[in-house]
Amino acid sequence: MNVLFVANGFQRLVTLVITAEFTVQKNASNVVCVRKHLRSMQHWKYTSESIQELNRTNVPFVAKHSEPQEGEKPYKCSMCDKCFSCSGTLKRHKDDVHNSNRQQLFSGSCYQKRFMVPSNRKLHECPYCGKLYKTTSQLKIHVRIHTGEKPYSCQHCSSCFRMLHQLRTHLLKSHNEGTWMSCNVCQKKFNHKSTLRAHLLRHEGIKVYACDECSKHCYTARELKTHQVVHSDFRRFCCGLCGKFYKTKDYVLKHFSLCSVKLGFIDGYETIQTSEKVYSCTQCDKRFAKQLNLRHHMNCHTSKYMCTECGKCFQGTQELRVHRRVHSGEKPFECNVCSKRFTASGQLTSHSRTHTGEKPYKCPVCGKAFSISSSVHKHMRVHTGDKPYKCSLCNKSFAESSGLQTHKLTVHSDRRPHHCPHCGKLFKIVSKLKRHVRVHTGAKPYSCRHCSECFARPDQLKVHLLNSHDEGTWFTCNICGKKCNTNGNLKLHLLRHESVKSYACAECPMRFYTSYELRNHRLVHLDYKQFCCGLCGREFRRKTLVVSHFKICSHKLGFKESE
Repeated sequence: MNVLFVANGFQRLVTLVITAEFTVQKNASNVVCVRKHLRSMQHWKYTSESIQELNRTNVPFVAKHSEPQEGEKPYKCSMCDKCFSCSGTLKRHKDDVHNSNRQQLFSGSCYQKRFMVPSNRKLHECPYCGKLYKTTSQLKIHVRIHTGEKPYSCQHCSSCFRMLHQLRTHLLKSHNEGTWMSCNVCQKKFNHKSTLRAHLLRHEGIKVYACDECSKHCYTARELKTHQVVHSDFRRFCCGLCGKFYKTKDYVLKHFSLCSVKLGFIDGYETIQTSEKVYSCTQCDKRFAKQLNLRHHMNCHTSKYMCTECGKCFQGTQELRVHRRVHSGEKPFECNVCSKRFTASGQLTSHSRTHTGEKPYKCPVCGKAFSISSSVHKHMRVHTGDKPYKCSLCNKSFAESSGLQTHKLTVHSDRRPHHCPHCGKLFKIVSKLKRHVRVHTGAKPYSCRHCSECFARPDQLKVHLLNSHDEGTWFTCNICGKKCNTNGNLKLHLLRHESVKSYACAECPMRFYTSYELRNHRLVHLDYKQFCCGLCGREFRRKTLVVSHFKICSHKLGFKESE
């Protein structure tokens, strides 16, 4: 007899059908083959007439299969009260979760519980990489990674997939074939009922999966397994280029992309050029190459991960956790050379390279080396001329978001929220306050690794390395041959050759090359005198004037002999 079994791919097998529209050459008397064939079908159709017709064929497992109705889970675990729709799933659950006679695939802490299996169960080893799996079905899916086999093909286009659920998702998204599962609370759509159930838990605020090591609770078992990596030193993912191990797959993929550029397998310049940022934020016009990065960024504009101390929002819990250390003063990471402490491990890694001089990341265009990878990406904009961050008030563009934020605070705002605890002087940004405080404390945190010289600012150290040790890159003017220690200073110098004075005084017709010259000039039009002689109390507009006066005043009052 020619039989066709058709099913809805998003519902479990409830009914079977015999129709004359399609013909499948299967032996209906072989129950096992029929059952396997049913699971391989992509679409299911069922009617009351077809069920009656199928019952007349006397297939033994039909009555048994149709017993659990939609949503029923009659098989209950006696250990944890969890329910299942079939006895086989319950048995596997007891073996995987509650069987105390187990063996470990890997050594480690709580994270390795996911790799434990009953000692009486046979493990299936991958012939290509040696990875172990609990079932043959898991092994078959894994082997396709090595063989490249994609047995599930789309009937509408040429796309092929390694797993069946990938094909179903493709049919839904690309060809609108199948049934979307919609959340009745927020109307979000899902391609599988289990994904919808996990999503509904978030609306209900139910976190049923608890971590054994800490008080954290998770919505799904997958989230719990991902979290348990934090409590383990076990690193199962390895970079195939340098052999470095990582805890999660995401970390090793991110490292692999950087490592391939570093070792020359991929041209970093071409990678940056071809990675188009097609996803833009509707709140701040920031653009991203991946939609996932955009979704994470959108959390910055909501109160989902908001600091209760200052109201600042972050992309995720990890960023928020690190930020909270700013308010608590906690700095758990200490440098073993200078004992300086940091709030994040990445900061310590970057700082350690100032002692070792290690600069593993190189620009593929000019060969300039950097200690952190993000500096390479920022530096590449020097070659590309890309300035994606634009000021909405004056249309000035910047290569970095931090440059735009500093510009808005220093140019378009008069707020000075940061004050010096020693002299009370006010500053617009924290970095200038920190630099000023070193005048009072005498701190010089930037030390030369070639000699014993120390400096209060990093630009002073950079000039010292250039002048004394010939380390670094001089920026030479192509007109007069003058050397500048930074690209910014060279640009300012070139303005003098071009006679471009873009900074105009609002009180008089004078114009200036730089904003620094304009600020100094504005003091002429003000009665405000911010510099005071500590000996006689006389006030001055400029620092240079009070320094000259102080020498004369100290000699006059007998504190210092004239030179």
